[in-house]
Amino acid sequence: MIRINLLARKVSKKKAGAIQHLALGGAVLALLLAIAAWQWFALNGELAAVNRNIAEAQAKKDALKNVNEEKTKFENEKAELESKIGIITKLQKERGTPVHLLDELTRVIDGNAPVWLDGYAFSSTGITLSGFSLSNEAIRPLVEGLEASPYYAGVDLKSSVKQRLGEREVFRFEIAAAVEQPE
Repeated sequence: MIRINLLARKVSKKKAGAIQHLALGGAVLALLLAIAAWQWFALNGELAAVNRNIAEAQAKKDALKNVNEEKTKFENEKAELESKIGIITKLQKERGTPVHLLDELTRVIDGNAPVWLDGYAFSSTGITLSGFSLSNEAIRPLVEGLEASPYYAGVDLKSSVKQRLGEREVFRFEIAAAVEQPE
């Protein structure tokens, strides 16, 4: 026969204390797990915010990098254009220099002076004149006139050599001078 006991059994006090401790330990463990989960979600939220801030900062950095590259490009173009403008201005200023030099030379040479030129060389470093004169004294007004000109500077009589030209004795001379741009 089968026996069924419908009366509750008594649990010993020792077992009841162990069950309470186990229940209390489980509750503390559940509380710790809840706190850990809450902390984990909070840190994940902060991490996401920091990652967003990093992404925004990187985007700003990239935008500023592009701006800096464009700025450098424009500065280079500006410097190139200023250089070209400087060259054009210099060329415009120097464009009339040979004309002014020859004009000053014709003013200095007196039509009655016994001086004639057979060479005129113009370069960026200066000019060189060569010619003949009937006397050394006839060369002096030419040199003084060139020195007084605003376009000629550092006029120097390089040589004056007596030589025979046909039936006459003449002085072969060479004059060097620097070129100046009057303002």
